[in-house]
Amino acid sequence: MAQAALVATASVMMRRTASVNPRRAASVILGSVTDANEGYTAA
Repeated sequence: MAQAALVATASVMMRRTASVNPRRAASVILGSVTDANEGYTAA
């Protein structure tokens, strides 16, 4: 449940960032994916 909330928050932040700086948005997406993978591994 907590991860779903984090994903929802990340997607909102990503949309806001994408409207300002697409390149930054891409790095945010990649960072979110990496964090999620590490979270699942740690769990």
